[in-house]
Amino acid sequence: MENCLLIINPVAGNGLGRAVAPELDWTLAKSFAHTHLVFTRGVGDIARIIGHYHDQVDAVFVAGGDGTLNEAVNALAPYHFDRPLGYMPLGTVNDIGRVLKISQQPKEALRQLSRLRTCSVDLGRINNQYFMNVVAVGQIPEAVKETKAEAKKRLGKLAYVADGVQAFFQSNAQTYDIIADGDHHIVETELILICLTNSVGGIEHMVERARIDDGWAHLLFLKNRHSLEFVPELLQSALQGDISASKFVQYRRAKDIQLKALDQPMTSNVDGDSGPKLPVHVEVLAGQLKLLVPDLRT
Repeated sequence: MENCLLIINPVAGNGLGRAVAPELDWTLAKSFAHTHLVFTRGVGDIARIIGHYHDQVDAVFVAGGDGTLNEAVNALAPYHFDRPLGYMPLGTVNDIGRVLKISQQPKEALRQLSRLRTCSVDLGRINNQYFMNVVAVGQIPEAVKETKAEAKKRLGKLAYVADGVQAFFQSNAQTYDIIADGDHHIVETELILICLTNSVGGIEHMVERARIDDGWAHLLFLKNRHSLEFVPELLQSALQGDISASKFVQYRRAKDIQLKALDQPMTSNVDGDSGPKLPVHVEVLAGQLKLLVPDLRT
């Protein structure tokens, strides 16, 4: 590949995006003859940038947080994902970076990115929007969505954990109508997750069996939360490496999920940002996206 469009969120990582730009540009020069470096200026800017440069480049590479990556995925959708996409994680949580084994330390990540390979991974589609990692529904993701920038700067991903735990103890279960691959369920729960990977909210063992290229959505929801064993048992499951195995979590995998709120209007959270209001239709698009990832093979 000759030409790469490099899009950097300059404020990601408390300004780290602008700081790493020269080194990342130089690193990508080992894989591409030419790079076109562009800084974003605000939310939604990536679609404009990709639209302008699409016909001039062979690949797109973004540096930023999970939201930056999600923007890039959706900006490539009108072009049927016809350009491979690379990523350097610079955000607070960086779930996809964790899944791809890209270091959270910029210097090490730059070293890893000096050798690239292409792989195919799954995408999810929720109504008319695309995602790479997770759809969350409930009062916990609603609270996490409101986590303040200052708290994220001071506490990192622990800021999300703090807001999520507080919301959990203050929330009431809601009733949902779920259809998963044709199977119909009415459930009462505080939290529903539809995951494409095994890392959610920085917890890298949410669904141990989930893989970014397995062709499945992994559906989880909480149950029986009023048991005295609930919190310690969930923590134990997390430490053992698979929250989906907890007796307080209902788990199944599916390729097509329809979700409707029955008690009150609810809004989904998609890869950490606000998504469409329920009802929603979630589909797995197996192998839809080509990713440029570090070649860690020896």
